[in-house]
Amino acid sequence: LSLPDALRVVAGRGRLMQSLPAGSMLAVSLDESAIAERLPEGLAVATVNGPGTCVVAGETDAVAAFAELLKGKSKLLRTSHAFHSPMMEPILDEFTALMASVTLRPPAVPFLSNVTGTWITDEQATDPAYWASHLRRPVRFGDCVATLLAEGTWQLVECGPGKQLANLARMQVAKASAAQRRLTPLGSLPGPGDSTGDLATILGAAAVLWCSGTSVRLGVDPQARRVPLPTYPFERRRYWVDPDPEQQVATPVETGPRPLPEWFAVPVWRQAAPQPGTEPLGRCLVLVAGPRGDALLAGLRAAGADPVEVRPGDAFAATPTGYRLRPGAREDHDALVTALTADGVPTRIVHAFTLDGEPAGTELTATWAAQELGFFSALHLVQALAGAGLTAAEETVTLDLVTAGVGDVRGDDLVRPEHATLAGLARVLPAELPGLAVRLLDVDPTDDGGRALVAELRRPHDATRSELALRGGRRWVAEYEQVTLDAEGEPGALRDGGRYVITGGLGGIGITLAEDFARRARARLVLLARSGLPPREQWDDHLAVHGSDDRSGRAIAAIRRMEAAGAQVLVLAADVTDPDDLRRVRAAAAEAYGGIDGIVHAAGLPGGGMAEVKERAEAERVLAPKIAGTLALAQVFGDLPLDFVVLCSSITSVIGGFGQVDYCAANAFLDAHARSGQGWRAPVLSQNWGGWAEVGMAVETDVPAGFRAAGGETVTSSVDHPVLTTRVTGPDGTVLHGLVSAATHWLLDEHRIGGVPVVPGTAHLESVRAAVVAAVPAPAADAVVELRDVVFLEPFAVPDGTLAQYRVELTPTEDGVDFTVRSLANGQLRTHVHGSAGWTAEPAPPAREVTVDGRRVDDDASFGRGRTSMLTFGPRWTSLREHHLGAGEELARVEAPAEAAADLPAWGLHPALLDVATAFGRGQGSGTYLPLSYGRIVVRGPLPARFTSHLRHRAAATDEVVAADLTLRDETGHELVAISDFVLRRVDRGAVTGGLTATTPAEATPAGPAEDIRPVDGAEAFRRTLTAGLGAQVVIATRPVADIRARAGRVTTESLEVEPEAAAAPVASGAGSAAPSSELEIAIAQVWRDALGVAEVGVDDDFFSLGGNSLVAVQLIAAMRKATGVRLPMRSLFETPTVGGLAARIEELRAAAPATDEPPTPAAIPAIPRLPRA
Repeated sequence: LSLPDALRVVAGRGRLMQSLPAGSMLAVSLDESAIAERLPEGLAVATVNGPGTCVVAGETDAVAAFAELLKGKSKLLRTSHAFHSPMMEPILDEFTALMASVTLRPPAVPFLSNVTGTWITDEQATDPAYWASHLRRPVRFGDCVATLLAEGTWQLVECGPGKQLANLARMQVAKASAAQRRLTPLGSLPGPGDSTGDLATILGAAAVLWCSGTSVRLGVDPQARRVPLPTYPFERRRYWVDPDPEQQVATPVETGPRPLPEWFAVPVWRQAAPQPGTEPLGRCLVLVAGPRGDALLAGLRAAGADPVEVRPGDAFAATPTGYRLRPGAREDHDALVTALTADGVPTRIVHAFTLDGEPAGTELTATWAAQELGFFSALHLVQALAGAGLTAAEETVTLDLVTAGVGDVRGDDLVRPEHATLAGLARVLPAELPGLAVRLLDVDPTDDGGRALVAELRRPHDATRSELALRGGRRWVAEYEQVTLDAEGEPGALRDGGRYVITGGLGGIGITLAEDFARRARARLVLLARSGLPPREQWDDHLAVHGSDDRSGRAIAAIRRMEAAGAQVLVLAADVTDPDDLRRVRAAAAEAYGGIDGIVHAAGLPGGGMAEVKERAEAERVLAPKIAGTLALAQVFGDLPLDFVVLCSSITSVIGGFGQVDYCAANAFLDAHARSGQGWRAPVLSQNWGGWAEVGMAVETDVPAGFRAAGGETVTSSVDHPVLTTRVTGPDGTVLHGLVSAATHWLLDEHRIGGVPVVPGTAHLESVRAAVVAAVPAPAADAVVELRDVVFLEPFAVPDGTLAQYRVELTPTEDGVDFTVRSLANGQLRTHVHGSAGWTAEPAPPAREVTVDGRRVDDDASFGRGRTSMLTFGPRWTSLREHHLGAGEELARVEAPAEAAADLPAWGLHPALLDVATAFGRGQGSGTYLPLSYGRIVVRGPLPARFTSHLRHRAAATDEVVAADLTLRDETGHELVAISDFVLRRVDRGAVTGGLTATTPAEATPAGPAEDIRPVDGAEAFRRTLTAGLGAQVVIATRPVADIRARAGRVTTESLEVEPEAAAAPVASGAGSAAPSSELEIAIAQVWRDALGVAEVGVDDDFFSLGGNSLVAVQLIAAMRKATGVRLPMRSLFETPTVGGLAARIEELRAAAPATDEPPTPAAIPAIPRLPRA
């Protein structure tokens, strides 16, 4: 086509398509053949991008219904119409006529046709009907790439913005020859989200082409010259050896914690000397919101500055003097930085939204509104600057955070504690963003002129004076002075029989203080927690399962000790941020005890995560208990003449801390609220605690997930199942659990190994099936449950006389869920089974009657003897009625005995019947075997009283494992359960039975550092500060504040980016066999090195000789799948436990299945946690 004709065709084609009704397109992660089998009427395959990736198009409702059927394997595309689908047919005639009206010529350069997937012919290129079919028929981009790669080795370059086509082509390049794989498809222009410019992108692509041997023609540039380059890339690391520093007498540094009397420090104000010298502000960004802000702008202009104004508004918009934005909207701050980029974002920024406004007092709504103007606006501004790369630039950006009334220099001037949260930014951001200097300036709330503020803004930034209070023309800095408290004052902090409310009362610090109150004063206590405790009649069961090491277990044990000491304890579930909940607490305390004498506010949530990527919702979650909780307490209890109100703050609010911007801000509010005295008749004290040993937030958030109690973001419901009785659904997944024991569950009592009750492997399959049915919605009425890659790690033993919690934990994935079966007993969490599960719409095979050509063996030597002889079974296992043994196959007829028949309605897969139906075989192997893994299980219906099991043996290279496929059918021949790749592993009887009663904790929680505060000492320090009269804020830590501040200051983004020293040499190495040679062998060996901690792995080294075990095998198989793109059966590691053997197996699987639904591009190899060697 000529250019004018091409433009005419493009415009006409677009006009015709836009005239059609709207439609939708859906990207589907399946092959075209798999889609065609499922495609409903009205939808069509519109694009075939490559193996396992297609696009379907059609009417919007039909596409939405199809997407629902393919949950986890599809994504709706943002298109206006259903292109390349039957919805295009009404315009084909008109478009054909349009193509016939222009001159069509044979192509001068060969190209691949997206209609046929092969080279265009002259006849096609000049046929108007071909171009009409191009509009309607599927785009066969994947076939074009395959055709191209079949004809040689190519360097592919995408012409156009982004790398969408290059990434699609890469899927096939990754499976091509070694020479082709080295040539990564390139982009030539940046995509919508790329930060590089057009010229940089195209020159980068040209450079790659040139390096790979492609001739590159550059335009003539008289200034261009050839520059010799070094033979290695610049690493930008300094290797210069500095001269030895002059010897200086160092001040002795105190090591170790101080004695308890020296743990205390209080804030003091010291006047700072005036700093001479000024520097021009020039062009600066100033955020103001009222008359005091106007005065600031006027003062800046009078001083020669050129301020760009930013004021609050309903939406982001430019104004004659600057901009308006929504202070609490992140996107508006992004838009502001983008708008400023054209003229350059100023390197001086003054955030003064909080100069104006009325004090919020104890009003919750007003205080949260103040966070919009203060904390969140400043946080979003910093995030926008960081997102634009401005906080990592060579030129430092200086951010001044301006407040009015968050310091108490005079004693009456702390009137805006709601804005103390800005201190969280001032104390944390410098550690996280090295290109950002932050200063917090608190002006006199009675000074409207702003002269002192303008003068301070013109002074050079001094990192040692990053927080200043300006009062009466003088500069004040806050410091902390150590004080000594030798003992608790008289008459003591606690009343005998005193009545105290403790929020966060079931947490480590709250329960520790409560127990101290009980022991010392026989106190009457009200302990508040969001989720409360189980009913008292269930406490014994809870302790039997969890022990006394989890949060609730510690609380139950402590409450019993308190009551034994003469205390009274009332545990109430309440949301501390809800005044109505707290009013109910006040009423309950008055009814139980007649009133309240004191409050300890210990509720809180840990923060975490750098400010640059901090989500607002997460920050609000951390701020709420400290801000809203404190104010709600003041509203409800503030009128009472209490002995004390203690706010449990943190040392983090004093010294900051990398990754703690929200937690620092929340606790800074507590400190300011206490020092303001607003809303209370009682004395208020904020205690800045250092880290606690054994208890406290740091410990309670560092335990295994299985120990964490369900919080406010979870939903609990009951389940009707013999094993699983409760479902807990949270934001990260679902846990289903129930209590099991040999006394209450026949599946334990009748299934024993060496006399110890052990959950049969088939009970795990049934429990996971039931969990999927209960927690994962089925995509269609005819969908059935599917289990995949099921691996058994260790037996689930519950010795006689003990109790355990049986847990199935489900974590969502793209194609269903990953599941883990765990036990929780005596405070120990153990992992027993891993796998994946979901639903499948795969149709059932036709019904058929199966016979086996062989002899019948009814000598009772099949089940319970031979390879299962180490187990003993109860009456429910006497179900094998016939056993036929053939060549490579076996057939069993299973009939439920009376005991099992009575259970059938309660089970889907009856564990005893399924155990017999899967483990009856005896045609392979010798010795004692236990289940190792299942490749895939499809459950089409519950097991009836009578059914058959058809077992087909798989060839195995060793007797260490035996593998088989099984099909369970009802009496009419319909499939009930299909099992593929069922693997049993030969075991040593003594090794198995000897480990069933081991008591070593499976997942131990490390103890806290020795310098942290022990609970008994923390309680003592609490009482000493209450009677010392030190003011409204006191730091309690085992080291001086200056020491802690210096330590925290060493943790910055720059220090974390420094590469660590080389790790110690691994503890083991290979046996000296030949080194891996092929690319695949090298990749596998790298996974082994990471998993096993060995220095070298030879191609013939044995996995188990290098220290491998079943749990490492599970992780290693998963890592190899990510590294190679191939799903290996678990048994392959036992059949061929060498790098060379696995490489050969992977090549076999690749050859047998060249295209799968798995991502063909190898992913980065994850780090595998190293396990202790047995």
